[in-house]
Amino acid sequence: MYYVLYSEITFVKQYAATPARLFMQFFSQSLVCFHKINRVLTVISFSQLCRSVMSWDSYIDNLMGHSKLGDTCQIDKACIIGRDGSAWTTAGHACALVLSDEERQKISSEVAKRGNHGFAVSGIKAGGIKYQFLRYDDENEVYLGKKKGEGSITLQGSKSAVVIAHTYEGGQQGNSNKAVGVIAEYLTSLGM
Repeated sequence: MYYVLYSEITFVKQYAATPARLFMQFFSQSLVCFHKINRVLTVISFSQLCRSVMSWDSYIDNLMGHSKLGDTCQIDKACIIGRDGSAWTTAGHACALVLSDEERQKISSEVAKRGNHGFAVSGIKAGGIKYQFLRYDDENEVYLGKKKGEGSITLQGSKSAVVIAHTYEGGQQGNSNKAVGVIAEYLTSLGM
């Protein structure tokens, strides 16, 4: 006899089946963990797994690490948003670039259009600061902006996300551009 513990539902159900059969039954919709010791099969839905375990905030650390010039990170703030304007990283990270809902929607819609028209007219607004649009690289879908005294901003799209990094005033935006490119290309390689 095996017991199935549904992590999103607060009941345990008893099954008289082999672990392999139970695994196949729940695999299509859930992540299944079988505990041989206490004969309990834990079922966790993929949506719950993403909510509780997956954190995009670690990508901020990766971005910063890829931007180093010597021992100094050139990126001081970063975030990742979805092409639909949703926030992938949280404001809880110490180096999070916090965007308003309006800023996320504007950035995602302009990146979806592929081109520089909207940013060229209105600039790139991120973290409450309006950056002057500098240029757009169509090959890599990279957008660059700068505001004197505030630093610069780099945006690059992947299939389903936009990676955004802020370079502090006096920092090397080229290093930030490379770091953003590494993460965006990695996400693209994963189909994201």
